[in-house]
Amino acid sequence: MTIRNVQPPDDKAAPPADLSLFARIEGLVGEERALLEIPARERSQQQKDRLRDLGDELDQIWQGLRARAERLAAR
Repeated sequence: MTIRNVQPPDDKAAPPADLSLFARIEGLVGEERALLEIPARERSQQQKDRLRDLGDELDQIWQGLRARAERLAAR
């Protein structure tokens, strides 16, 4: 049996944007979770600042996803 018109995967191809975003979100959530496991009174100022930054970035992503869903629903 011969399979035609099948091309090997291109290792240089970038992952789909959705996968990249998902990986980014997973990384942010994992980092946030690790920082939240440190008792609040024991967190350094740098860790507190990073938690705030993570929350801000996750909020922006969430807002973007909600706006995207609204645009898609309006079609």
